[in-house]
Amino acid sequence: MSRKRLFEVGPCPCDQPGEQGSHGIDDVGDEGWRRRVENTLRWSSTNHFMYDGYWVWLIPVNEDVVSFGVTFDRRRVPLKIKNGEELVHFLRQHRALDEILGPDARVLDFLGLSHIIRGARQYYSADRWYLAGMSGMFVDPLFSGACAVMSVGNRMIAELIAADRAGDTVKLESRLRHFDIAMQNIYRRQRGSFDRYHGFGSFDAFVNWQTLRYHSILNHDVPLQHADHRPTIERIDGHGDDCGCAVGVWTGSQGLGVAGDRLNDEFVAFIDERGQYYARNRGYFHEKTERPATRQKTVDLDFGEAVRQEDLLNWECFVRYYITRMCDMDGVPFDEECFLEHFDPDWSSGQTLAEILDALRVRNAEGKPAKPPPLRWDLKAPIDAEVERDAAWWCRFTGPDGETVR
Repeated sequence: MSRKRLFEVGPCPCDQPGEQGSHGIDDVGDEGWRRRVENTLRWSSTNHFMYDGYWVWLIPVNEDVVSFGVTFDRRRVPLKIKNGEELVHFLRQHRALDEILGPDARVLDFLGLSHIIRGARQYYSADRWYLAGMSGMFVDPLFSGACAVMSVGNRMIAELIAADRAGDTVKLESRLRHFDIAMQNIYRRQRGSFDRYHGFGSFDAFVNWQTLRYHSILNHDVPLQHADHRPTIERIDGHGDDCGCAVGVWTGSQGLGVAGDRLNDEFVAFIDERGQYYARNRGYFHEKTERPATRQKTVDLDFGEAVRQEDLLNWECFVRYYITRMCDMDGVPFDEECFLEHFDPDWSSGQTLAEILDALRVRNAEGKPAKPPPLRWDLKAPIDAEVERDAAWWCRFTGPDGETVR
């Protein structure tokens, strides 16, 4: 796997639309598209433009400067961009980016990096050297995941130094081993997770995969960061030599992500085969805001049963969306009873989407009437009447006509 990253910075005065021919991202598009962002501005965020084989970021730097960058998988998009002018030419081939750039944007800086993926064979040594930040690992700028890895790695280094200064050789040796395993697994997990650039350009494939990943991070990683990773440190300190921890042995959240990647690949192959890769790319919108229970959990810092319940709901929502879309594409009626009978909530079981779809096909062939779900299922949760009435903004999933997708 080989990816390349390129970026340039040029003027884009958001608060002065039209000046120098440039436009802010909140000034382009139609009114319906602009209204989707409530109580905030797209200008205040990193904006991602997803395509088959590559993605483009748009990051406002200040009122006069915006950063554009493209990261691509050479195996699918063998781009050759040598300077800022060639990058601008490439960006202008995309209608939205061309409109944002305006006619007079100029390049202020340019950098191209080849083979951005790297991971160390060892991160922490008993000889008192440690790799911090990007000196040890970098996989992909998508979602700025490297920032979280840096904070985790620095905390591990601090804990190693603390054990060494305390003269606790038993704790130091255990931490050296487990922290290095943890970093190796983070690298493997991120590399596997981002090695799916073909799926990035499909709304159907990407939005569901990203929703599962986002809620899993909020369920596991963010609470740990708020707790200063103390639960993980204490658990590691209680491990012995025969604990079973090893490179390639996943934690709960990592295992859920691996399973999600596997089904994402299966779904992409399915829509490819049917020519439905772009089926929902025009006019569909899904609200990214996390469900309230997940947000509350990041404050409550509950590392017990609440984690498992969140994971179970994440997994069922994820599988339901893909199965529902596969049923739509193949003209197979979705039956709630059949789905619940054959859906395995254990994501480590290796169950495939095809197994569930085949069961639904059999039920349909038997002539049994299909019973729809009693509630509308969003990519994040089942939506009851109370939620739809009081928090419609949170469960917005609309189609080209502006109506709710059911």
